Amino acid sequence: MRTRNGKYGDRNLCGAVVERLRKQRGLKQSAIVSELQKRGVNLSISAYSRLEGQQRAVTDGEIAALAQIFDVPADRLLNRGSEHNTYQ
Repeated sequence: MRTRNGKYGDRNLCGAVVERLRKQRGLKQSAIVSELQKRGVNLSISAYSRLEGQQRAVTDGEIAALAQIFDVPADRLLNRGSEHNTYQ
């Protein structure tokens, strides 16, 4: 998997956590986008990439769907202790 070239933004709390969970599971962004679409969340790969990079805001529906996909509580996605989180 490629490493992130740019810095993380400050538009959401969960992007870095979502990226870390996806990479830990060895999944591609397109696989997560497909799972989101199955749950009624329509995102492009570009929009999802910006979500991970904390370059776009995230809706509560997106957080709920991502928590289901990664089988974690939504609170884990909002982990304020994340190493990349600019809201600490």
